[in-house]
Amino acid sequence: MNTVELIQWIEHHLELFKGRRRDQAYPRYFLFNLLRDRGLTYHQIGEIFGRTHATVIHGHRVHQDFDSIDDQLYLEHTRELRLRFEQPVTRLDLAQDVLHCHDIRSLRIIQNRIRKGRYGSQGEPI
Repeated sequence: MNTVELIQWIEHHLELFKGRRRDQAYPRYFLFNLLRDRGLTYHQIGEIFGRTHATVIHGHRVHQDFDSIDDQLYLEHTRELRLRFEQPVTRLDLAQDVLHCHDIRSLRIIQNRIRKGRYGSQGEPI
């Protein structure tokens, strides 16, 4: 599904992601990340969902944190969207992640990825 079709799908199903409950917020955070990975700005994503860019930044960070530790509740609430939209696991580059690490939260994400074997042997991408 290309980006335009994804945005149309989100707009058609927007009511499912409007509330504050976990079953509505967690899928929204997943979609924030999906759109961000496709090159949309926080502002553009916010316009699609009727949220501010700050809300999108927060949701994107929550997604990254929960995804990096395989939070079971988060995975459960986003399972259907993952099956529908998620691409194959991308190769991670340890050197690039370390170079872009700018705070303790980013370092913890890298540590969790190492524990989960998301980097190849000796830091090579898998």
